[in-house]
Amino acid sequence: FTFLDKPDIQERARQEIEEVLGDSDTITYDHLMDLKYLENVINETIRFHGLNNNTMRVCTKDYKIPDTQFTVTKGMQVNVLADCFANECFYNPNELDPDNFDSKFGFTGFGQGPRNCIGMRYAYITLKLALVRTLIKVRVVKCE
Repeated sequence: FTFLDKPDIQERARQEIEEVLGDSDTITYDHLMDLKYLENVINETIRFHGLNNNTMRVCTKDYKIPDTQFTVTKGMQVNVLADCFANECFYNPNELDPDNFDSKFGFTGFGQGPRNCIGMRYAYITLKLALVRTLIKVRVVKCE
């Protein structure tokens, strides 16, 4: 959907793919890791369209929230909304903009910390490979 709605993002991703792959007939792991803009497109699409809208954790020790009288007690469930820090963490939080990802602070698409998604690396590799295979063969456009 991102490529249909924002053709300039598709073109920039296609250009990056052409630059990274060059004349290579095969797509290697290193090629996929070098596709930084494409990864930003994936992240921004997940952030903007809300694949994971909250992260739930259980507090492991009492924590007093600074400058308040409230203490999160051990065992309490804490829900962090995915977009609660958007204005502080992204240049352009209300627009789908892959350049928001110069810094990944605030992105919770795959969770955060030691309990983040175990399949995150696999997901990135799979998504990048699928997008590369698609974008080197076709240009995605809206139908009339």
